[in-house]
Amino acid sequence: MSDRAERYRDRALAWLATGPLGRGAAFAIDFGAALRIMLARRWARRHART
Repeated sequence: MSDRAERYRDRALAWLATGPLGRGAAFAIDFGAALRIMLARRWARRHART
């Protein structure tokens, strides 16, 4: 592969990692954490001894 092609490939990979794929992964992690917290609170409320 030529130097120019390697540069383009490296730029494309960096853009994907910091662009849509990176943002998508960050969103998925944040959403999963929020969902886990919400479900844990709901479970605790249902199983709380009063």
